[in-house]
Parts: sequence; structure tokens; C-alpha cells
Amino acid sequence: MIGTPKEISPGEQLVAVTPKTAVQLGKLGYKVMPETGTCKQTGFLDDNYQQAGATIGDATEVWNADIVASVNAPTSEQISLMKPGPY
Repeated sequence: MIGTPKEISPGEQLVAVTPKTAVQLGKLGYKVMPETGTCKQTGFLDDNYQQAGATIGDATEVWNADIVASVNAPTSEQISLMKPGPY
């Protein structure tokens, strides 16, 4: 599972995974889980991701994914939500 969290930096208008990218990742066998409301500021809605085959999740689910794709570095709080293990 590839989690895509909501970007929290003020004014951030980029996103690590778009609906189009979610489709491409799906064709490679990956499942994508964006955080609910991930990209309102870019015009992508949860429905756009669901139509692309993604499953919408909350912050805890997204940060607990096997892979987390984010534009900005995670905060300490976000890191605490990640799965433990070697990185």
C-alpha cells in the first residue's frame, strides 16, 4: 500500500500522487491510499482518487502504509504514526 498524506505546509499546492498517478501505480500492482481531503487546494477531490481505483483513508491509515509518498518531510507527529521497522 502506498499512502499519500495531506500536505500541511502553508500554501503547498503540490501532491505526491495524483489520480492519474494512482491509475499508473494500480497498473503496476500497487494499491494507493490518499488521506481524505488530500488535494482540495489542487482541485483533486476524494472522488477523483476513488474513480482512479484508490481507497481513501485517514491520517493514521495513510502514515501506517508500507510506503508513504509525501512532497514535504514529515513532522515528528507524522513519523510516530509510521510502521516501525528498518528504513
